[in-house]
Amino acid sequence: MKGKVWDSPTRIMVESESDSNDAYLVELTDYPVGEVLNGSCQCKHFVCKLKPLLLKPGNTVTRRCKHLLWAREHALDMILHHFKKHDKNLHDEATI
Repeated sequence: MKGKVWDSPTRIMVESESDSNDAYLVELTDYPVGEVLNGSCQCKHFVCKLKPLLLKPGNTVTRRCKHLLWAREHALDMILHHFKKHDKNLHDEATI
């Protein structure tokens, strides 16, 4: 799977595993479950199966598709690269 930061650091476009011409927008900060942010995805599995379970009153369980899991696993690296590219105050070289 591949992905990239979309229009903000918490929105990641993740390529479909079965069709590299297709991709799903993952929003990392949607749907709080207690103190945890579950996130959301535009894939059919999340929209049709996981989201309804997530939205049930009293739900305390995170419900994440493989695109959400992938985005969460790789988010920090992608977000840091995004900030470095777009923040002129960050240096190109590490300084000690």
